[in-house]
Amino acid sequence: MEFKGFEFKRPSMFTIYIIIAIILVTISIVSIFINVSVSKKRNKDTVDLDNIDSIAGEENVLTDGTGNKINSSNKTVFRKEVDGFVFDSFNISSSEGVSTVTFEIYNPSSEEKTLGEYELKVMDENSDVIGRITDNAGTMEPLARREVSLQIKGDISNLTDIQVNKIVYKPI
Repeated sequence: MEFKGFEFKRPSMFTIYIIIAIILVTISIVSIFINVSVSKKRNKDTVDLDNIDSIAGEENVLTDGTGNKINSSNKTVFRKEVDGFVFDSFNISSSEGVSTVTFEIYNPSSEEKTLGEYELKVMDENSDVIGRITDNAGTMEPLARREVSLQIKGDISNLTDIQVNKIVYKPI
């Protein structure tokens, strides 16, 4: 084939294979870069359990006979609904610098549902978020209850409230 003095030749099979290989390598590198970026975003959004600050004071604390501190804030005992799931029966206690948050997740639906990742935001007396705890509830059967117990380094027994939110990752 000729076009104004230029002669076009059909590329060899070797040339076609080289072009296809270059395209595949480029697509692989781009997909790896995107995957690493999303992983870094997820890691940046969550706070390690070691990084939750202790909450000073004793306004919302009762102490039992063994020296364990138990949270007595009336805001933490209320039901919290997230994405069709009910979070309730919250108990927060602290002993020797380690706090334990226990609660139940309930699926009131007559269908199996997936909650996935969620976060608990720990609030102080000024309603400031001092830390986040993340967990994954996965899938729950209809009308099922699951008890969850999370341990945190730091004394958060004097917290005022806990917010519960579903974590939704958006692509970058």
